[in-house]
Amino acid sequence: MAVLNDVYQQEEALVKPGIEKVKERFPGFEFETRVVAGNFEDALLEEIVLSEASLVITGAEGDYDEFLSWDNQVLKLFTNLPVPVIIVPAQIRFSRVQNLAFACNYRVDDPDGPAGILRKLRELWHCRIHLVYVNKDGRPATEAEKATQQSWQDALQRFDVLFHELNGADAARAVDSFCQEQLIDLLAIRPHRHGIWDNLFGMNNTREFAHLNSVPVLALRAGRNS
Repeated sequence: MAVLNDVYQQEEALVKPGIEKVKERFPGFEFETRVVAGNFEDALLEEIVLSEASLVITGAEGDYDEFLSWDNQVLKLFTNLPVPVIIVPAQIRFSRVQNLAFACNYRVDDPDGPAGILRKLRELWHCRIHLVYVNKDGRPATEAEKATQQSWQDALQRFDVLFHELNGADAARAVDSFCQEQLIDLLAIRPHRHGIWDNLFGMNNTREFAHLNSVPVLALRAGRNS
């Protein structure tokens, strides 16, 4: 116990200078800091429950690629957390959201759940919404897919929404280039184990996308009522 206590004190001493800088920069905010031990997933879930958190924001100073390459289980955790997660690259300053991009396949995805989330974000930030679909093989839309896209337009007709169809075999690079060209402040993704999350952040190209990433990413809950 004495050794563990020493370790905690050492870690708290390392964290303290960073916390003081944050307090100086944001004097009107209240902060609570803790050093915890244990499995990353278990510790994070416990903190979410104890603090009744509604959002998790995570990032890392220095090598952002190194942060995302900790372990593939860490990346999978973001699909299972009970609250949304914002991942902020170390080189990016997260500011007011004026342009929000939502990466999805609006040709086939049901808009019911995501449209509700987008409406809430629009009411919160009064931002312009960009729906982004990557057409990897350049296939034209079928009549059924056109009807699904129309259902997205109907669900979001009261809002400032733009539809974008990107081309290219590399979804990560296409989305990253789009975000830079359109000055996107936040890229939203509704993660699930099979679909756009796997395309952009799956086992095969997570690190590639992280390396290209130039925008904070909002990982919404996979559940229907997120």
